[in-house]
Amino acid sequence: MKPPVLLPPADMARWLASPWFWIVIAIGAFYGLYRTVYRVFGTLITACTIAFLVMVGYIVAKVHQQVASWQQQVLHPVPTSLFTVAKGSPLQRLTAQTQTLNTTNPVVHENPWVIALVCVVGGGILVLYLIYRMLPAHQRAKWQSAFSWVSLDETQPIPKENYPISPIELAVDRDTGKPIRIEGKDRFLNTALLGSIGTGKTSRILLKAIYQDLKAMAEGWQMDVIVVEPDGEFSEKAIQTARSFGLSVDIIDLRSDDEEDQTFLDSTVSFNPFGGGNIADILNNVQAALKEKMGKQEGFFQNAQDGLLRSVIQIQVSLWPQTDFLQFANLVTDIFHFRAICQMIQDCSSQGTRNFKPSGKKSDPLDEFTAQWEHERADVVARFQALPPNTQNMVSAVARSFLIDTRNEQKLDQLEKITQGLKIVVGEIAYNPRLQNVLGTSRLPGLNLKELLNPEGPRPGRLVAVITGNQPEGKLFGKLFLVTLKMYTLRRKGDENTRRPVYLYVDEFAVYGTEAYTEMFSQARKYRVGQMLAYQARAQLLDVSKKFQDVVEGSCRNKIYFPSPSPDDAKFLEHALGSIRQVRETHSENKLGFFGFDNRNLDRKVSRTEAVDPRFRVEDLSYGLKANEAIFSITQNNEAQRPVVGITSYADDWLKQHPLKRAVQSSKRLEKWIPSTGHKASIQPSETVMKNASGPDTWLERIPIQPWKEQKSTPSKQSSTTAITTPVMPSFRKLAHQANPQAEPQAIQRIDLKKQNAADGAISFLQCPMCEKPLTLMERDGKEKWICESCGFQRKKR
Repeated sequence: MKPPVLLPPADMARWLASPWFWIVIAIGAFYGLYRTVYRVFGTLITACTIAFLVMVGYIVAKVHQQVASWQQQVLHPVPTSLFTVAKGSPLQRLTAQTQTLNTTNPVVHENPWVIALVCVVGGGILVLYLIYRMLPAHQRAKWQSAFSWVSLDETQPIPKENYPISPIELAVDRDTGKPIRIEGKDRFLNTALLGSIGTGKTSRILLKAIYQDLKAMAEGWQMDVIVVEPDGEFSEKAIQTARSFGLSVDIIDLRSDDEEDQTFLDSTVSFNPFGGGNIADILNNVQAALKEKMGKQEGFFQNAQDGLLRSVIQIQVSLWPQTDFLQFANLVTDIFHFRAICQMIQDCSSQGTRNFKPSGKKSDPLDEFTAQWEHERADVVARFQALPPNTQNMVSAVARSFLIDTRNEQKLDQLEKITQGLKIVVGEIAYNPRLQNVLGTSRLPGLNLKELLNPEGPRPGRLVAVITGNQPEGKLFGKLFLVTLKMYTLRRKGDENTRRPVYLYVDEFAVYGTEAYTEMFSQARKYRVGQMLAYQARAQLLDVSKKFQDVVEGSCRNKIYFPSPSPDDAKFLEHALGSIRQVRETHSENKLGFFGFDNRNLDRKVSRTEAVDPRFRVEDLSYGLKANEAIFSITQNNEAQRPVVGITSYADDWLKQHPLKRAVQSSKRLEKWIPSTGHKASIQPSETVMKNASGPDTWLERIPIQPWKEQKSTPSKQSSTTAITTPVMPSFRKLAHQANPQAEPQAIQRIDLKKQNAADGAISFLQCPMCEKPLTLMERDGKEKWICESCGFQRKKR
């Protein structure tokens, strides 16, 4: 009777003799190396891995040789006899005398290759484990952070809730090696990032967090992400990642295109701060944003400017509900035009009839200014008469009050001089070329924040990226955007458990801070809006007010502090991060020498004192942290945790180690949630209108182009824009809407808008750095630019 064998030698010999066995093993090995090593680390590490595997195979072969030799000696002893010296009698080996001794030994009958593999692999794992356990705790934490041994489970199912909350992993505890996460409802407790320039706020925390949110959205989690920042690098990486995951993206880019080397994105949506809200909220938002720009003023001038803003907004929003910021700017900067509208309202109100016709008699010397806008009277009167009675009374009272304040030319000139600063600030926003495309509702589809925050049922996640630029008017737009977002947030439908999660990331938050935004910190939690705000110094918050600084620091329960803060911030953090109690022991001895004998111990004392020391001293905060370390004061399950030092990693490295594996499946799953007449077009080829400065608008269908296939051009008389399609190699990362074969037309080719010359075809192959699609050479604003029709990326031709 022989013991059971895991792998009989006869079966293994039959497998090894088959070529198909080695083909399957080779294909599996190469595919595993490509997926696990080559795509993450590159060629050099892959070569080292292959060399290591060859060395392991050689060791396994040598161990197999020794095991096979031992089994042969045990089962088949030497036939010659050995003689004793004493009696000369023959003495056989033990195995020859008792041939059944090793019959039940499984090691003797097991396949030697299996034994060799178990010995080598088990020994290697044991050695690595012992080395790992001998390392210090902080070194183990570095290894875990680098290799993501404690990363989030990629296969975890989505919780069965109305709108589950996805967790994010930020760093690894330096002392324990455990991950530092924000999960559950703790994500809505506001997160503040404080760190000087170059410490890694964006590259290590913000980007890493938003990558995890975008990946969760691509895998089916119901949520949305909003990004607001001045520079654009953070948003560009987020946009590129979202598009690679097949997510829809809305872009507002206010950066100037004057610089040759500066790249920017085309805005895809417009923003209207006057749409959807009541007059009181709109007035408060506009006043708050403009006050931060104009600074503190004397009471007389401030009241005059507030009165003008109130009058314009009350009349404008009442008569034109679908108005935009450009019309508001025209009325504020041109007081004569606004006075003419007030005069028309007053004439209609005083007449009291629907068939009102103005008389030809001029009763006011200022009526000559009203005559310039006489062509608008019919529209103003019709809109005024269509208002409800209570709204008519309000609008009529506002118009009458403004006419009294400007009853003569002297009063009108005085008001114009007092509000000169207000008109300059509003004009900077309204007449900026980049802002006109965003603030005008007739050029781009509007960004509906109300629909974003109150969706009608499940829908795919969206990324909204707002890049304000570093110009003053862009920063003012950012303030206006945030206060408008606050207005819609505080009106969300549902309750604390049924609202769809929205995550807001703001880089350089101190640039956009306003007094009107303070309410967002105390109310955003219950409305399920999680904020992650980054700023460089606490003194930046004082530019708004001391109260604003206290509200931000008190309402952000998740705090991350990076090394090398300012001296004032270091002193504050030393106190804010708490203290620890330490017991010190002091040993003392009284020695006395006499009669030539020295150092005789006469008295020994041990005293214990309890001291309270700061957990992190100023020196520790300024010089004790490494470049990849930060202090994390995180809340878990609504309980504040002890501040710890965490080891961070770059977000790009995290994204390489955690690629999206289910992009196509998640997109198909989202299609099932959407009605047939709903958002399904976001996964199919969509139509895009392309604005040309030199000709009418031309509608083009955005169609995937097959690589390395020449396209024929046909002339078009409707536009003078030159489009040159350059073939590029396709990206290895396919989008979800490209992977759907039913949504791709087969026999359609892109047609150019203008006939090309023979010399135009000799242009070097260029591709978009954002989405890796082919660039087209077009003429915009009198300049030739390389433009990506897919994502709107632009670059000037040099």
